[in-house]
Amino acid sequence: MAGGPVLIGKSRRITLDELSSLSRSESRAEFQSSDDEAGGGGDDAAGLDVGAGLAGLSLDDAQLLSPGATRAALALLALTLSQGRVVRGDCAQALAEKLVDAANADGMRLPVDSPGLVSAVNSVVEGSVLEDKPYVSRAVSLARLGVLLAQARSLSAKSVCDPISALSAERLGQYLTLDAFSTTNYDELRPHRGCVESASVLRTCLAGSTMVASSKTLKQPEGSDATCVKYAKSAPQYHGPAREAIASACKTMELELNCSEGGDAAELDDSIALLACASALGGITTLVNGSSSRIGSDSKCDAGSPSTLAAMANALESAVEQLKAALESEAKLGCDYVVSELSKREAELKAKEAEKAKRTAERAGSGN
Repeated sequence: MAGGPVLIGKSRRITLDELSSLSRSESRAEFQSSDDEAGGGGDDAAGLDVGAGLAGLSLDDAQLLSPGATRAALALLALTLSQGRVVRGDCAQALAEKLVDAANADGMRLPVDSPGLVSAVNSVVEGSVLEDKPYVSRAVSLARLGVLLAQARSLSAKSVCDPISALSAERLGQYLTLDAFSTTNYDELRPHRGCVESASVLRTCLAGSTMVASSKTLKQPEGSDATCVKYAKSAPQYHGPAREAIASACKTMELELNCSEGGDAAELDDSIALLACASALGGITTLVNGSSSRIGSDSKCDAGSPSTLAAMANALESAVEQLKAALESEAKLGCDYVVSELSKREAELKAKEAEKAKRTAERAGSGN
């Protein structure tokens, strides 16, 4: 594990990067009791091995969280309990410590639904005080959303999306020029920060390309190529805003992760998280459709309008999977094209060398 420990306890906060690191097993969660400033946890509460107990339960795979989402959910649920507001007293701290222990277990999966998750935890934690209340389902959904947004942020990064779209521009080079990504079109005429950054990456990736046509040899696309070229030329215009929408949602979600429990007076409203995730979902959908269109695929992403955190998590999970698949397909098609072109160039060079050697031999023969 490359990451350092993620401290869980009263007055502690968790970042999106820490939650994502926990979900990938790159970091371990450590319980920090209220009187332990150094962190690192204490003795096992009641000596129970929650991780082993949960791993041994017989549960339906179709209704389970992924191992990564399970680790994130347990960590955030432990953080929620450790604040001492939804459950008070030493029992809350003891259960939080055991959930931290469970979050470090490998390959464990918990039910997606709140009642099933509560039942699974209570079945292996003797004297568990965990009840099926709103804070449980909220914490689980927020954990899922946080992990998914972190994945979307990585996939939408300008070091990922833009170079892959540059491969498509290379493949469609006979139909477009670098002028489509010029500083005039973006830095001067449409200076949105995200658009400018994407255009800059594309110019860098395509600089010196022998496949992107010059204005004198530009061809007009026909049929399905016309759609591919349209989305390849305009990539910075939707990559930038989509990336910014996802990044903004990540900042909002990081705050919400640390607001997973309400006070006695009022229950927390989900509008903040839903609005942020809806914006990110729109950005992911745009990236999926753009990538698919650049390779002429009819596959499109339509996530709908989820109205609950659980439904939003399901929609985001599907959209992120589609984005990953779309980018992988586009990257493979682009790389295959480059390899094919390089093979052709190599064959041409070998043919020229062979012809040159033949002529040299003929001249040498005629000289004798």
